[in-house]
Amino acid sequence: MSDFHISKQARANEAGDAHVRFPGEEETPELKHTVNEEKARRIREQVDNLEIEELANIVIKAAEAHPDVCAMLESTIEAIRRQESSRVINFDWESKSVWKTLNVTYRSLSGSKQCDIAGEVENDIIETIKRIAAQCGPYANSQTRFNGLSVLRKIGKSIALSYDTLAREVRMRFQWDPTMEDSMMKIVSAMEAQERLAIYQDNTSSEALWPKLRELEGLAESHCIFKGISQVLDLLQGDEDPEESPQSEDEGDTESTNEAR
Repeated sequence: MSDFHISKQARANEAGDAHVRFPGEEETPELKHTVNEEKARRIREQVDNLEIEELANIVIKAAEAHPDVCAMLESTIEAIRRQESSRVINFDWESKSVWKTLNVTYRSLSGSKQCDIAGEVENDIIETIKRIAAQCGPYANSQTRFNGLSVLRKIGKSIALSYDTLAREVRMRFQWDPTMEDSMMKIVSAMEAQERLAIYQDNTSSEALWPKLRELEGLAESHCIFKGISQVLDLLQGDEDPEESPQSEDEGDTESTNEAR
């Protein structure tokens, strides 16, 4: 190539590339990095345009065809599971938030306005219940699962015992909506057998959950809500027959304005 042609190439690139590659010249590390970044950016843009199911199908096919992709997928999942099992999540603030919503936040509104807001509140509570259950799967820490079931029990008691127009409207939703008992069942189903047995056999400690669940079962029956909760208790109980019911009759369905404990 003539000197004239090379200089012409350089002039042509004055407004574009800062570096002119001559024949036989290797790409610099900086140029390779720039190219890789641009490629990654384009791939990311394409991925962001895919639906979850479409992306899942691509990953499945790639993992089947390429062992290194399959290994990367397995190691990523294992890392997520280790992280889930190593952390304990406390959901108490969720139950406090639901209680406040039912008993305090909209207390100053008239009955008709509470009716108007009820649908939105119901949906928020349902999303809260589902969000808790989603974090209490089989790879979660066992204490996280216990905490999740315990807090759903508190939320259920708040729904049963809260007063005013808004609370009554919300209660009516759970006469037919199975979200609470389905979410409880999801958590209990994720538990190991020994976790369920520990809950069922503990009737005396201050943290005992079984008597409180039996109390909620009674409240649910009184208010015609959470119709599937007995199945949750059956799964916790397993094959064992309780010698006596630990449910305290004096607590009954006495209405309380205090947060469920």
